[in-house]
Amino acid sequence: MRSAMRWMWIFAGFGVVLRCVHFLREPAVWHDEAALMLNVIGQSFGEMFGSLLHFEAAPPLFLVVERSFMYLIGDGPSSLRLFPFLCSCLSVVFFALLARKVLKPRAAMWAVLLFACSDRLLWHCCEAKPYAVDTFVGVLIGWMFVSAWQGSFARWTFALAIVAPIMLWMVFPACFLFGGVLVAMLPKLRQSRRPIDWIAYVMLAITVGVGFLTLYFGPIRAQRCGPMDGCWGGLMADWSRPWHMPLWSLASTLEVVRYILQPVGQLLVGVLAFGAVAMWRSGQRDLVLVFLTPILLVFFAACIRAYPYGCSRIIVFNASGIVLLIAAGIEPTRQWLANRTRYANVLMIILLMIPVAQGIGRTIQPWDREETDIASEYVVEHIRPGEQIAFRSWEYEYYFRQLPVAPFYCIGDRMPDGPRVWVVVSSSRRETCDALIDEIASGWKVLHRRDFRASTAVLLERSRLPNGS
Repeated sequence: MRSAMRWMWIFAGFGVVLRCVHFLREPAVWHDEAALMLNVIGQSFGEMFGSLLHFEAAPPLFLVVERSFMYLIGDGPSSLRLFPFLCSCLSVVFFALLARKVLKPRAAMWAVLLFACSDRLLWHCCEAKPYAVDTFVGVLIGWMFVSAWQGSFARWTFALAIVAPIMLWMVFPACFLFGGVLVAMLPKLRQSRRPIDWIAYVMLAITVGVGFLTLYFGPIRAQRCGPMDGCWGGLMADWSRPWHMPLWSLASTLEVVRYILQPVGQLLVGVLAFGAVAMWRSGQRDLVLVFLTPILLVFFAACIRAYPYGCSRIIVFNASGIVLLIAAGIEPTRQWLANRTRYANVLMIILLMIPVAQGIGRTIQPWDREETDIASEYVVEHIRPGEQIAFRSWEYEYYFRQLPVAPFYCIGDRMPDGPRVWVVVSSSRRETCDALIDEIASGWKVLHRRDFRASTAVLLERSRLPNGS
């Protein structure tokens, strides 16, 4: 038991180290991340509570914190990623505390290892997006719920009621997490004869309800738009084909787990089911409810086309619940396999170590990203007076934000009118970059070209000025 607990904390420390490596590596800013950073830089504190630039959506308090960090330490990538990074590190620590409360030592050890090395959670630790904060709030709410269950119910419920409005305005999907808490508290509440417990529960329900409604009819409605719905529409129910719904429900549920524990999350759904049944039978029904109800609420929201459900980064808020249920199911699954094959232990270890190996492997060989940062730096170093810049990605708008030259033009119907223009394009495929350059350079003379990974910077000279001179 002591050995398992010792390894659990070693794995937690290892997870923090992995996050430090990715953060210090400072990967290039990606598309949606750049859009959020531009809002943090360009919008006032008041404007963050309304519609945002570039069809972006983000919780208002998260944006406020990000802008505060900008004023304190600057608007560079590391500065704007610092808050999510710190939340990601704290989530590992609090997850270990939570796992120790609800699982047996060996299961807690596996839970922390899976959580600490999750490829997607590592990705989100080093980006200026709210997903690492979502994960931390999910862990924190779970920890506070268990503390209420095992300790003073009223005191911890009052504490949840106090922080609920802050969490709701900091993390959009906190409404699903608190929905799970309110449902999971009902069985114990019905057995309680203490009026203070009921008062605390009612207060929590009121603060969650008021906080969510003000958020929904305020910033959420202001930020929601057609392009955003188009982006997430594929992860919502399509009632024009009702016969497709059973298959969509099953496939999306498998994808929820796959996103958190890539690349074998679908296979771990069976382990999760074993864990949920084992907890339910052992009397931990409250934990099953608090871990699974948020996912069921998201599924219902997707059915009414209000929130995406499936393999998506906006589902990581419940990563802790999913990993804990999987860890609880490891031993029951191993026993079930042992009755059918003598290789049960080997199969379980391989299945669990695959997502761990992927997370560690991404530290050795990082994710492929378009080198927009290096391409931008190259242009900044080589641009001369009178030359302009054209781009078609928000990443470049962020990287060129402080360059004291002529206005930048997004490539669209027309190019800038100047005689020389630097054009920077990016695409995950080199062939697409080349095709874009060929299309844009038609009628221009190519003076200089430099290729980077999935990005290209080219200096063009107009063959003939617009006025015919």
